[in-house]
Amino acid sequence: MKKKQLILICSAVLFVLVAVFSILAVKGARGEKQTVPAESSVSRQISSESGSGAEKDSSAAPAQKEENSSANRTAAGNEKEKNSNSQNAPQNPARETAAEKKETTQKQKITVTFSVTCKNALANGADVPQSGYIIDQTEITLKNGQTVFDALEAACDKNSVSLRYQSKSYITEIGGLAEKDCGGASGWMYRVNGTNPRKAASKYVLKDGDTVEWYYVTSASDN
Repeated sequence: MKKKQLILICSAVLFVLVAVFSILAVKGARGEKQTVPAESSVSRQISSESGSGAEKDSSAAPAQKEENSSANRTAAGNEKEKNSNSQNAPQNPARETAAEKKETTQKQKITVTFSVTCKNALANGADVPQSGYIIDQTEITLKNGQTVFDALEAACDKNSVSLRYQSKSYITEIGGLAEKDCGGASGWMYRVNGTNPRKAASKYVLKDGDTVEWYYVTSASDN
């Protein structure tokens, strides 16, 4: 009798243990199933984030490339503009300056036609050139602003003709022919472009292209 009771007790304990182990096993299996989806979800999330980052990197790459290309185009444009400006700059500033200087110098000079005649003295028997000219008609280059007297002085120097005067406004002798050599009223006068200006030679400023003639008179009626 005691033996049977002991067997029953052992059987009951064994059954309880089996039941407990079964319950634990079921719970463990459920926990594993729940863990696997969670891990899968985490894996998908990580994969999604990685993919999104790759897409971001992929989309950022063209933008960066376009930005770099734009920067290169801008730099190339600036270099081209710089080269263009360099090509448009004056190549020979020194030569241009020399040309400007030459033009300025030319503007500062005038040319006049000049002569000294002694026809009236020749008719009066004076010892003068038979041509009637002490200085034949010639061109004289003067500075802008110079006068009839300056032209006379330059022409005499150019042709080695003697010149005497009391002042720049009163000429006493040209080429050895002096005042009063042919009478008390004889002497030197001048005209510009055929007209006697009745102004001192040192006061009459010449213009480019003027014609100046100094002529000797023996009386008030000579011309």
